[in-house]
Amino acid sequence: QAAHTHRGTMATARRSGSGSGNWFGSGQQARLTAIEMDEKHNDEQLDALSEQVAMLKNLTKEIDTEVKDQNSFLDKMEAGFHGAGEALGRTMRELDAMGRRGGTRLALFLIVAIVAAFLLVYWATTTTEPAAKAKGPNPVRLRR
Repeated sequence: QAAHTHRGTMATARRSGSGSGNWFGSGQQARLTAIEMDEKHNDEQLDALSEQVAMLKNLTKEIDTEVKDQNSFLDKMEAGFHGAGEALGRTMRELDAMGRRGGTRLALFLIVAIVAAFLLVYWATTTTEPAAKAKGPNPVRLRR
């Protein structure tokens, strides 16, 4: 603050031309002009730095929001996987109990039905792809 006041006083004295002549020598005037230019350059650099800091602050806020959203999403996925794990555990316990009761015939039927359903879905997805490719543009046929 003191340097700023001193600079302002010197600049005012230089501009006013107090006294009978220029009490600053031409070397001092050049030095003051250089100092003022340096201060102006420093102010411009500070403004640019301030803009970059503000931009980084906004970017940091956006990253924070994204991280919170991702954590919320992961928490929901974890709850879903936990529920699926419990359902799978119950199914396995029921299959085990059914096997102990002598329901091997029913268990075998369930396994065959699951494999058949899987194969049906696999067949349906593989046969539609070539058909889509075959429906491409009609080939040009030459006339005789």
